[in-house]
Amino acid sequence: MAGGERTEKPTARRLRDARKKGQIARSRDLGQALSLLVAIGVLGWSGRGLVSGLASAVTTGLERMGRTPTHDVAMTDLGPVVIDGLRTMSVLVGPLALATAAAIVAAHAAQGGWVMATEALQPNWSRLSPANNIKRLGPSMGGVDLVKMLVTVGVLTWLCVHVVTGLLTRSPQLARLAPFDAAAAGWGEALRLLRWSALALVALGAADYGVQRWRLMSSLKMTKQEIKEDFRLTEGNPEVKARVRRIQMTMARRRMLTAVP
Repeated sequence: MAGGERTEKPTARRLRDARKKGQIARSRDLGQALSLLVAIGVLGWSGRGLVSGLASAVTTGLERMGRTPTHDVAMTDLGPVVIDGLRTMSVLVGPLALATAAAIVAAHAAQGGWVMATEALQPNWSRLSPANNIKRLGPSMGGVDLVKMLVTVGVLTWLCVHVVTGLLTRSPQLARLAPFDAAAAGWGEALRLLRWSALALVALGAADYGVQRWRLMSSLKMTKQEIKEDFRLTEGNPEVKARVRRIQMTMARRRMLTAVP
């Protein structure tokens, strides 16, 4: 029947109920890509300082070992070494870890935030149905995932080939550089590859979020009869509301007549 076809957009009430059940449009690829992009940005900004700090920490550790007298090492001797190592690692790696964590939190919040969906934790035996699992492999579900995977692999492969080809073209020039300068040039090319790969993954993640939202809205579509029932539950039965208004008007009219001397 035409009335049984799900062609209508979900109402606000249906969207709220879906959110309570944990049904939210969310892309894990987008969150991972954003965190990777932020991590690469922080690494490119503080990479030189990170390497210098690690080199300084290693040098300090070797000097301390050289000054240590030849005797058995006690537990009290290890305490300062461990504390210095942890302090150095927190200063060097801390900004990178905090920025990555902030990117993950921001991406999660932008896609609907945190929802305590207790119904999603309850067992749903329909997920074990072979018929439902076969539907997930259909062209509307599995086909889109396959295209997404192929596009991702193709884009990353093209970026790698492009950067490596440029590096091979410059290899005669790099051979005449000092080791430090050659390493810096190689690091710059690697960072450029990582940056462009992260940007491509962010774009693909945004597209994946659009696909997930389209899937969610398609699964929540309603029939015309469901729209009517939802309106009755939200706004009340129109016939009952009209009858209540008539009764209220009649009672108000009687009070006015009673008040007249």
